[in-house]
Amino acid sequence: MIKGYLNLIVFIAVIGSFLFGVSMGAVAGAGSFLEQAFGMDSLGFTVSILVIGCMIGAFLWGPISDRIGRKRALLSISILFSIGFLGQFIGVDNLILLRISRLIGGMAVGAVSVVVPAYISEVSPTDIRGKMGSMAQFGIVIGIMVAYCIDYVVVDFNQAQAYMLGQGLPFALLYFLGILFLLPESPDWLLERGRVKEAFAIYRKIGGVAYAHQQVEQTSSSKGQNENNGASLTVFKGKMGKVLIFGILLAVFQQVTGINAIIFYAPKIIEQVGAGADPLISAIMIGVVNFLFTIIAIPLVDRVGRKKLLLLGAVGMVISLSYIAFNFGNELAGAGILFALMSYIAFFAFTWGPVMWIVNSEIFPGRIRGLAMSIAIAMSWVCTFLLGQYFPFMLEILQGKVFSGFAVMSLVAFAFTYIFIPETKGKSFAEIQKDLGLEESMEKNAIIESGSDYSGKASLT
Repeated sequence: MIKGYLNLIVFIAVIGSFLFGVSMGAVAGAGSFLEQAFGMDSLGFTVSILVIGCMIGAFLWGPISDRIGRKRALLSISILFSIGFLGQFIGVDNLILLRISRLIGGMAVGAVSVVVPAYISEVSPTDIRGKMGSMAQFGIVIGIMVAYCIDYVVVDFNQAQAYMLGQGLPFALLYFLGILFLLPESPDWLLERGRVKEAFAIYRKIGGVAYAHQQVEQTSSSKGQNENNGASLTVFKGKMGKVLIFGILLAVFQQVTGINAIIFYAPKIIEQVGAGADPLISAIMIGVVNFLFTIIAIPLVDRVGRKKLLLLGAVGMVISLSYIAFNFGNELAGAGILFALMSYIAFFAFTWGPVMWIVNSEIFPGRIRGLAMSIAIAMSWVCTFLLGQYFPFMLEILQGKVFSGFAVMSLVAFAFTYIFIPETKGKSFAEIQKDLGLEESMEKNAIIESGSDYSGKASLT
């Protein structure tokens, strides 16, 4: 295994996830400046328009990447990021330009949330696909923390909000150059389109000649099966429609268990429960916990397995959220609630945080992976938007009961995962699709392979 090359291309791809995190975290420090400049009424929409862009980008860029390739899709995303950050940097005093720029930046974030996990999944060997896939979530968390740090450093600068909102521009330009000169096309995408020699050359760089032959044979067999079962690959129909629902529900459960609502409004929650700690310091502590436990996820995904981690995370979140719900409003339990919040973040960070992206990048056949992931991840962004808009009102009216709702959703997520989601650890894409009923028997695969005029080296000469 030539790990150096694989690490390089995954690192370049994950810069997109890092920019995702920077985009989400940068506005935290700029909020007060924007409120002074444009007023509280304008602030809410100016902040949330990023998430509207995320919905658009997630929905569009999956099918775009299926059509033009993962590399060109990522290149276009880097351009969107650059335009978005530049527009926010120069448009801090122009509300219309600022909103348009945040919408464009949001489209880049949404697009990255689909294309980067798909790309990493397609270039990574089966035995470390989970570990590599976890790097996307790790990139997001790092980006958020870097954004917080840069906000802190520039807060006293003249026009500090410009530096806060535009801080991702140098990274976006670096991303563009890295993709343009160093990132190969997804070999899986190339094979799906019959470009065997190009795919073989990339696989050889990733894992050597023997690995390249193995991957080309395996993926070519799966490709032949997919083409002979076109009906099952119609996204909204039959078995493929069922798997699409699985992907959508995984993405939705990641959000409706409360993660972004709690992270976005952590200071407000801590203030209401009377935990006796500075809300902003506590929020930073939550960020640190999120970061540390995301690191823990990286080796666990391939050792423990995706399904077991999802189940463990759901149980931990149910317990943590239930404690918060039952003790909300009890000032004597403030410290316990703060600990439960940290516990909830920890359980999410090493389970549902990274694993949702990984599983969604694994369960769909390559030819429609981008489209199917787009639909699933776009629904996740819809939930993020709705919770971001309505959680403050829900917290005000329902108090602790809102956490009971999140606990119930976590319990439902456990049941759904236990019943419907197969374990994908250590399995090839073809094996995963077979488990989900998207392929016929392995015997039929062998027949297709033997009749496809592929004999390893023969089709490469």
